[in-house]
Amino acid sequence: MDSIHDLIGITARELWVNDVLHRKERLHLDDAVICAERNGVKRNEEFENRLLLAQRPVSFNCLYILVNGLIDLSAVTKIPISSADNRKIIAFLTFYQDLTPQLPLGRLFGLYQISFPNSKQKAIQHLLRHLRLESYFNPLGPPTSKEMQILLAMCEASQCKVLAQQFEVSVPTMSNHITHIREKIIPPFTLRHVLSKLRAWGKYSILNI
Repeated sequence: MDSIHDLIGITARELWVNDVLHRKERLHLDDAVICAERNGVKRNEEFENRLLLAQRPVSFNCLYILVNGLIDLSAVTKIPISSADNRKIIAFLTFYQDLTPQLPLGRLFGLYQISFPNSKQKAIQHLLRHLRLESYFNPLGPPTSKEMQILLAMCEASQCKVLAQQFEVSVPTMSNHITHIREKIIPPFTLRHVLSKLRAWGKYSILNI
């Protein structure tokens, strides 16, 4: 586009197609990001159509995958803006409230698994980045999904026997899982450092609910 006048008459979908294709080549976007953006455009169109019919504000929660692979769960409110004579809606005023910091860790992990259904490893890697723990773990051998579940559960109860009962495995099996988690943490960080950071997120979430 050469000027602002090129925007006249163009739809959000047309604008998005050109933008996302350009960014995909330049930033090497993950297919999950592309899919999420397409779904986001479709979802916004559906809610804007509902807003045109109802002619009153519409609110909904929307899950986004950002360009860097991190997720964003937002409460979205769209408000119709009418023309001066109130005969038609000429624009939408949109407000976003980021709900992601309020999510419990288990829910956050679940959303990453949903967002990256074809790669458990990507889901875990992006979750660790979200929690700013990527530098704590060996990038070539991050925790498995089971180990991640155990790690999150350890924020509430770190006793091996309790965890074994919770995951319905033997105490020796649970002890092996915890050992594997420890082995994947890069010195000078320890399991204690990781749990401390995870618990800090949990406290922050509770304060914001």
